[in-house]
Amino acid sequence: MDKVKGSRSTEILPDFRKRNISGVFSSWRPKKEENKQNVETKKKSSGSKSIFSTLMLANVEDRLYLDPSGSMESMTFEAQKEKLKSKLHRVKLEKSKIPQIIVTNSNNQKQPNNNKNVVEEEEEEEEIELPKPVSFIVLNVDPYILDIYQDILYNITHQLQSCDDNDEPEIQPEVALNYVRDAFGVNECKHLELMEKIKQREKPEDCVKADSGEIDSSTAPFAVLSPKIKNYESLNAHCDLIKILLKHELETSKTPHYYWMGKFSFLASKILSLHADFQFLDELQVSFAKWIAFVEIHRQYPLHLKVFEDTLDKIVDVYKDEETSTALLPARMSTTLTFIPACFGFTGAIKPGLKIEELKNRTSDHLKIKDDEVIKQFWNSNNLLHESFLKFIHDLHYKHHDEENVIFKAIILKNMFEIVNRIKKIFLPKDIEQLNFEKLLKNALNDGTTEHLKRNMKHRALKKSRNCKVRLDELIRLLKFSEEHMKSIVNEYAHVFESFCKFSFTEYIYSIYDSQLAKIIKPIVIEICSTKEGNIDNFQKDDQTIATKLFELYREIKKFSDQGLEYYYGEHDLQMKDYSRWFTAGIDKWCKVSLFNATSRINKAIEVDNLKPELKESKRSSSAIDMMQILYSVKSFWEKLQWPDANKEAEIAKHVAGDLCRFAIDYFDKFSSKVQKSEAMNITGIFKVPLELSIAVANFEYISEQIQTLIKGMTEGKVEDTSSIEKLINNMLVHLENTIKQLLEITLSKSIETMQKLMLEGAQNNKVGDDIADRLMTYIEDMLSTLVEDLPRKNFEVAKSIIWQQNLQILSEIIQVSLTRQQPPAFFTNLRRILSILKEIFHFSEENADYVMKKKVERIDYLLECYGLNTSRLIHQYFKERYELQLQINKQPFNPYGVLSVYCFFVKNTLKLEILNARNLIPIGPNKKCDSFIKIQLIPEKYFSTFPSYKTKVQQNTHFPLYDEIFEYELTDEQRKIEDAIIFFNIKDKYLLGSNECIAEAFLAFRDIPEYTIKDNLKQIHLTLTRLQCDELESLKALQHRAQTGDKAAKDFLSKLRSRTIISPKKMKLPVTQL
Repeated sequence: MDKVKGSRSTEILPDFRKRNISGVFSSWRPKKEENKQNVETKKKSSGSKSIFSTLMLANVEDRLYLDPSGSMESMTFEAQKEKLKSKLHRVKLEKSKIPQIIVTNSNNQKQPNNNKNVVEEEEEEEEIELPKPVSFIVLNVDPYILDIYQDILYNITHQLQSCDDNDEPEIQPEVALNYVRDAFGVNECKHLELMEKIKQREKPEDCVKADSGEIDSSTAPFAVLSPKIKNYESLNAHCDLIKILLKHELETSKTPHYYWMGKFSFLASKILSLHADFQFLDELQVSFAKWIAFVEIHRQYPLHLKVFEDTLDKIVDVYKDEETSTALLPARMSTTLTFIPACFGFTGAIKPGLKIEELKNRTSDHLKIKDDEVIKQFWNSNNLLHESFLKFIHDLHYKHHDEENVIFKAIILKNMFEIVNRIKKIFLPKDIEQLNFEKLLKNALNDGTTEHLKRNMKHRALKKSRNCKVRLDELIRLLKFSEEHMKSIVNEYAHVFESFCKFSFTEYIYSIYDSQLAKIIKPIVIEICSTKEGNIDNFQKDDQTIATKLFELYREIKKFSDQGLEYYYGEHDLQMKDYSRWFTAGIDKWCKVSLFNATSRINKAIEVDNLKPELKESKRSSSAIDMMQILYSVKSFWEKLQWPDANKEAEIAKHVAGDLCRFAIDYFDKFSSKVQKSEAMNITGIFKVPLELSIAVANFEYISEQIQTLIKGMTEGKVEDTSSIEKLINNMLVHLENTIKQLLEITLSKSIETMQKLMLEGAQNNKVGDDIADRLMTYIEDMLSTLVEDLPRKNFEVAKSIIWQQNLQILSEIIQVSLTRQQPPAFFTNLRRILSILKEIFHFSEENADYVMKKKVERIDYLLECYGLNTSRLIHQYFKERYELQLQINKQPFNPYGVLSVYCFFVKNTLKLEILNARNLIPIGPNKKCDSFIKIQLIPEKYFSTFPSYKTKVQQNTHFPLYDEIFEYELTDEQRKIEDAIIFFNIKDKYLLGSNECIAEAFLAFRDIPEYTIKDNLKQIHLTLTRLQCDELESLKALQHRAQTGDKAAKDFLSKLRSRTIISPKKMKLPVTQL
C-alpha cells in the first residue's frame, strides 16, 4: 500500500511507541480551577486559553518539538516560561499584525519591541496565564494524534446519528465532540479548523476501490480495507484512542489505583465502537488493541487485574489458532514483555541494563526481523521475566493481596503459558531449547524465598561468638516464622497455581525452605551438640537451658520435616529428612537434663510431703501423686522425640526405662529415710502399725505398678529383646521389697523384746502341753491381725515372714544363753515345743521354705532336740550321728581308714552277721604291724543289755585281715522294731603289753539291714571305716555340757569315748555350740 500524506509509516512507529501518547495534550493543557470565578475572570481565562491553544496549534503545524534534545527536562521553570513567551509573541505578530506587543520578562518589567516595521500603539498589557510546573517528562507532539482526532470527529459527525439504537440513550453530537476535544486537549480554534476539513471528507464506502479492495488513502488514511486484511496501522490507531480516552476518564473520575475494572463511560464506549467499525476491526482485533492499551496504562496507573483476565481470555484463541499469521507476533511479544513486569511486580521499574523500549523497537519492525529472531529475543529477555517474577514472589512474602487479585494473576499466567507453548510449537531456536516459563518461575521462587529468609534472619545472633542459647533461640524463631509464613502463602496461593497453572507450588516452596533452612541450621546444631558439659553432679543451669533449647529446636525441625513428607506424599530427597543425625550427640544432653530435672522435682516432692493421705479411700500421700506426674513428664519428654530410626529409638526406649527405674529407686530410698525419721516410727508400747508406714507401703506399691505400665507402653512394639528391660524392672522390684522389708523390720523390731520375754516365760514353765506358750501365741496373733488390716496382702506376707525370722533369732539367742547358763533338758524341751507351735502359726513347710530358712530351722530344732534329750538317748544320738557321717564319707571315692566287708541280714527276729574281711587298715603309733580284731556291740545298750559283746579272733601282722566269722542275735519283737538301733563295729589293734588301741570304727543301722531267707541272694555290705573327730558332732558337745552339770552317765560315756579316740584326753575339750 502506498504511503499517503498524513499517514504514519512503519518507520516512525518505534518513535511513536516510545512516547506516552495518553498525556501528550492534557499534560500541557491548563488545569481547570475548581472554585467559581466572576465573569471578568472567566473572560480573561478564556482569552488566555485561546492564546495557549494558538500556541499549541503553531507548535503542531510547524512540527516544532518543544524539547527535541531533551533539554526542557532540565530547564528551570522560569526559563521555560521565557521560551513560551517568545513563541507567543511571534504568533501574535503574524496573526494580528500588531506593530508592537508588550511582553513581560522574568522580572515582570515591560520591554519595548525594537522592530521598526511594527506600529506602536498604546493598549492595555495583556496578562498571560502560563502553565504551572509539572512532574512528568515533556514528550514530543506528533501530528499523528491529530489524524486520529480527525477520524474521531468524522465518526461522530457522519455515523453517530445513523448508529443510534432505540434501546440506547440518545447522544448529542455536540456533547460527544466536546468530550473528545477535552480528552485530546485540542483548543477551540484548531477544533473548528478540523471540523471544516471533515465536512468536505467523503463517506468511507465511497473510498473503496472495487478492483483492489483498498481504501483511498488520501481520503481515509487509516481505514482498514477489509476484515480479512490485518492492518497494523488501524490497530495501533484504535489502541492509541483507547489510551487517550482511558487516561482522560481515569483523571476526571479520580479512580483509585487497582479499582478500574474495564468499564468505560457510555459516551467513551460509543466513540470506541464507532472508531472500531470505521476501521473495520473485528472483536479479536479490538481485544488485542485493548490489551496493548491497558498494559501501557497499567504501568503508570494500575488497573484491576480483572481487566487483563477478560481481555486475555478473548485474544488467547489467536495464539492457539494454528493458522494464525505471525504478522502480529512481534507486537504480541512487545506487549507481553511490557505487561509481565507491571502485572507480577506491581511496579513500572525495569531492571538496569535492559530497556523495554529497545526490545519493543527491535520487535515492532516485523517487516525486517525474522520470526525466529523475535522468538529468540523474547526468550533472551529471561532476566526481565526473572526480575518480574522475583518481584511477585517478594509481594507474596511481604504484602497481603486479595485472593481475587491472585486468581487474576494466575489466570493471566496460565494464558501466558498457553501462548508460550504455542510459540514453542512453531518457533524454537536450538540454543534456547532448555529455557521455559516454569524454569523462570522456579528461579523467581527460589531467589525470592532465599532473600526473604535472609531479610528475616538475625545474622548477628547466629555468629559463633554469640551464646549458644541466643543462637538456638534465633534458629527456633526463624524456623517457626518460616513454617507459619510458608503455611500462610501455601494456603493462599497453592490452589491458584496448581489449579490454573498446573504448577506444584506447595512442593517447590517447601523444597526451597527445606534446602535453605538446612544450610543454616545443620552446622550450628552439630557444633552445639558436639560440645561437652559437666556430669549430673555439677550440671550447670546454662547446660540445662541449652539442652532444653536443643530439644525445642528438634521438635520444630521434626514438625517441619513431617510436613514435608505430607506435601510430597512420601519420602523424597529432602535436606531435612536426615535431621535426626544432627542431634545424635545431643541425646546425652537430654538424658542429663531429664535426670537432673526429675531428681530435683523428686526431692522437692518428698520435702513438702506431710505424710498424710491425700484421699480417704487411698493411703497415698502427695509425693506419690507428684512422683507419677514427674514420671509421666519424663515419658512424655521422650515420646515427643519420636526418633525416626527404629534401632536408635529402641535404644532410647531402653535408656528411658532405666531412668524410670532409677527414679523409682531414688524415691524409695529418700521417702523411706523420711519415714524412719518420723516420730511415729520411734514410739514404743502396744504394738500398732504406724500410719506413716502404711502410707509408705501404699506409695511404693502404686509407683511400682505405674512404672511397669509406663515401661510396657513405651517399649512394646519397639524393643525386640526385652531381657535387659525385664532385668531393670526386677532390680527395681527387689529394691522395693528390700525397702519395704527394712521399714517393716524397724516397725516390728519394737516387739522383739516382748516376744523374747514371753518365750523365756514359756520355756521356764513347768506345765505339760501346748499351753506353755499361750501368752506368746496370743501376742503374735494380735500382731498379725493388726498387720493384715493395715497392709496389702503381699506386704502382710513380708511382715509375717519378718516376725517368723525374729522368733527364730530369739530362739537362737536363748539357746546360746541357756548353754552358758547350763539350763536343764526340760528347758530345751519346752523351747522345742514352742518352735513346733510357731511352725504351725506361720505355716512353715520344708517343701515351700527356701534352703537357708530350712537349714536354719533344722539346725535350731536339732539343737533343741539334742539338749532336751536324756543322757541315754543323747548317747544313742551320738551313734546315729556317727552313722550319718559314715554314710557321707562312703560316697567319696577314697577311704583313708579302710573298708570292712560283712554279710548281715534278718531271718525273722534273728539277726545274722558274717564278718568277712577288712582292707587297708592303718595302725596307730610307731608300730607298723597290725594285729587286729573286731568288737561288736548293739546300740542302745539299755535295749540290748542281755546280749554279750562279741569279738573276732586276732589277725596278726596284716593290713588286710580275713576274719570270716559268723554271729547271731535272737531278738525279741520289741528289739526288732527299734528302727534306729545300730550295730557298732570297733576295730582294735592287739597289744601284748598295755591297752588295746582303736584303729577305726564302723556302724550299721537296723533299717539298712535286709531281710532274706536264701543266702545266695545276699550281697556284701562294705562299711567305710571312720575315726572320731572331737569337734564334729553336736551330740558330743551336748554330752560334754551334760557331764559338766554332774551327769554320771555322760561322764562315764565320755571316759570310754576318750579311750577309743586317737586324740589325747587333754585335747578332748569341745567348743560351745554356735548358731
